[in-house]
Amino acid sequence: GIWGQQAKIAGQPSGFGQLAGTVAGGYAGSDAGAEAIGKGALGSIFSVFCHTARLVFGEDNPEWVKFYLWKEQDAPKWFRSLYNKHTERIASWLKDKPRLQSIVRNWMRRKING
Repeated sequence: GIWGQQAKIAGQPSGFGQLAGTVAGGYAGSDAGAEAIGKGALGSIFSVFCHTARLVFGEDNPEWVKFYLWKEQDAPKWFRSLYNKHTERIASWLKDKPRLQSIVRNWMRRKING
């Protein structure tokens, strides 16, 4: 609604992204927490927004949830916006390119492992 439009104009995460990040942020700090989120209801919701991370890490790997949370909470606004807009197309393009997937996975790992 209106809050989402205002957040978009201000370059902030969506209301959903901000809420989900707040709810899941502390919980996903561990591999067990991220794994639980990935297999639970929040993981189902997050998966709509993280096609590329799910592809390069695998749906059963909790690192894709950690990347999702990094993207929503810590990534630069311009990156979050581009990723959210193009993730589905990028994942589709990367699907048959294992070497590129490895490069993307390593880059994402550096982001989530600080």
